[in-house]
Amino acid sequence: MARFCEKYFVETLVKNPNFQNKKYKEALIETYYEMDVLLEQNDHALLKPLMEHTEITSQAGCTAVVLLMTPEQYYVANAGDSRCVLYTKDNKVVALTEDHKPENTLEKKRIEEAGGMVCEGRINGNLNLSRAIGDLEFKSNKNLEKNKQLISAEPDVIVKNYDQNEKFFLMGCDGIWELKKAEELCK
Repeated sequence: MARFCEKYFVETLVKNPNFQNKKYKEALIETYYEMDVLLEQNDHALLKPLMEHTEITSQAGCTAVVLLMTPEQYYVANAGDSRCVLYTKDNKVVALTEDHKPENTLEKKRIEEAGGMVCEGRINGNLNLSRAIGDLEFKSNKNLEKNKQLISAEPDVIVKNYDQNEKFFLMGCDGIWELKKAEELCK
C-alpha cells in the first residue's frame, strides 16, 4: 500500500481542483480519501503491478504523513502513526503530528459509534491504529460517511506560517520512532 501511495498520491494531489486553487488543506484531505476511492474502483488492481518482483503479498493499508511546503506556509497531513517533527534552529523538537490510536478518546468514540470495539488497543481485536489509507474492509458500512467508519483515511492537517526558526523537518513511520526518541533522531 505504501508503494501505491508513493506512485499515485502526488499525481492525484496536483490534479485536485482545490490544490490548483491553492486550497491546500482541503486538497490534502480529499487526496487521502481519493486513495481509497482509487483502490476500491480498481478492486486493488492498481496494487498488483507494484507487488510484482517482491515478496510482499499483503494488501493491508498504510499510514501516511505528508509535508506540503509553499513559499509562505507548510501543511502537515497525517493519518495513522507516522510522524513529522520540526527541528528548530535553537535545537528544539516540535511535534507536528499525533498518532491515531484506537484508545484515543475521539477515535474510540468514532469506532464505537460505527459498531466496533477497542480491545487491548486494537479495533475489534485487529488493527492497532484508527486511521489509514486502504484497509477497506473496515470502511465498508454503506450507512456511514467515510469519516465515521471504523477506520478513516481522513488526515489531521495543521497549517503553519514559517517563522524563520525552522532548521529541518523529520518524517517517518512508526518503526523509527520505536527505536529512538525524536530528540535523538534529530541530533
